Amino acid sequence: MRDNSNQLTIELGSLPYMEKQIISQAIKLIQGNRSEMAKILGISCTTLWKKLKELNIELPK
Repeated sequence: MRDNSNQLTIELGSLPYMEKQIISQAIKLIQGNRSEMAKILGISCTTLWKKLKELNIELPK
């Protein structure tokens, strides 16, 4: 049986729109752990930080 809990569903659109969807859903799945999110998304913590700032996304406190 396949576990679908790590799958994301996004709507097609501009790259920033899709990135925002991916990061927003990852925040919910990983509960805002920045280093774990970066690892799962395959990007550095610095790149994740830049994307959060660029897309105006705040992590839950």
